[in-house]
Amino acid sequence: MPKKTAFPLIAFKAGDLFHVGTFDPADKGTGSHEGGGLSVSMHPDAWRGIARLSGGDWAVWREGHAFLDFHALTKAQRKAVLAWAAAEGLVREETRWRTEVWDDEWERTLVTTFATREQAVAELGWEEDAETGNLLDEAGEPLSAAAARALKEVRAWVPTEALCREMRAGGGDHATFALDWAAVAYAERVLGVDGVWWEDEFDEERLSAPRGVIVPSMVAGWKKVPLVDDTLGDACPAEGLPRFTLTAKTRDDLALYGIDHEVVEIGGFEFVVDEEDTLHGVWSWGEATREALAAALDELAARRGGLSLGGDLDARDGAAWAAFGFGEEPSPSP
Repeated sequence: MPKKTAFPLIAFKAGDLFHVGTFDPADKGTGSHEGGGLSVSMHPDAWRGIARLSGGDWAVWREGHAFLDFHALTKAQRKAVLAWAAAEGLVREETRWRTEVWDDEWERTLVTTFATREQAVAELGWEEDAETGNLLDEAGEPLSAAAARALKEVRAWVPTEALCREMRAGGGDHATFALDWAAVAYAERVLGVDGVWWEDEFDEERLSAPRGVIVPSMVAGWKKVPLVDDTLGDACPAEGLPRFTLTAKTRDDLALYGIDHEVVEIGGFEFVVDEEDTLHGVWSWGEATREALAAALDELAARRGGLSLGGDLDARDGAAWAAFGFGEEPSPSP
């Protein structure tokens, strides 16, 4: 087995990672691709829609954290993780049926694993001739040899009931996630790191974004601050986290959405403003009071010759703006 230090690890800067939810793994539903820990992402606005999440948005941070970089694992390391998981009774090899179909919309081959041949055949829209056992296409014609190659009988690693319970998997067949969940268990029990990170492609239309999970045993060591925080003047929650935030989209999100923006620093506050003088977010890493925020907003509006709120910020955080004394309608003026 490769040494612990040989496994690829990844860490992030303060302000890069976010959690959408309650920050309590016990509140997590079943069926998460990341397993039973606390899911995190770099793009909370997009991730909320991709994973269909509810709850608040939190910036999270822990000094000295590290995640196992899943996509950077070598073939040998993947085999080592699965071998360890098999020895621990977390995975086992079984026969499965795999379909490989090109999808024009996604512009790639989609690979899906099924527990039975019947399920795979039905998913492909085929039928089986009752007399000959031959496969027929949707028109009832015999499949060509090329088309039939879309269905394969394979030996696959499958999570055991023990791993499914640990990962809060819910019902169904979870062979697709055997390696992912084995890696989560390995990261926690063997490597002793904070969790696993999947550097997936960011493509919101295809429900894809970089994501990670903090394993349950490490959650308590992470600090958090809400992205909508009306506790101005309270003690800073943790070194490396902002004291005050009010954000519709993170800076990375703005860049991904193609919104040109800049960060303007005034009076200890960082204002995220686009080229049309629309305010998308406010951060403070130091002293934060209502009076200081109001004065900084006035100065920002004067510098820009006017200021408006981003639509998402207006809709999501109007109540918070009112709590700061800015009136019933969200406004950057006190």
